[in-house]
Amino acid sequence: WIWFFLIMNLAVGGTNSYFQDNLLNSKKPWTNSSPQAALDFWNSHSDWPPLLGRRKCCPPG
Repeated sequence: WIWFFLIMNLAVGGTNSYFQDNLLNSKKPWTNSSPQAALDFWNSHSDWPPLLGRRKCCPPG
């Protein structure tokens, strides 16, 4: 038997250096050293492309 596993991951706001701080296409809205990377990501929601769904809602928390 051959076993394999497929792992799908959504990496948004991660600080494990999966996304480098010096991206070539555009600057990401958080830094890997930020203690509040998820909040930094959320606070930039007005800059998100339309495909991420710009919802008018209350911030988390």
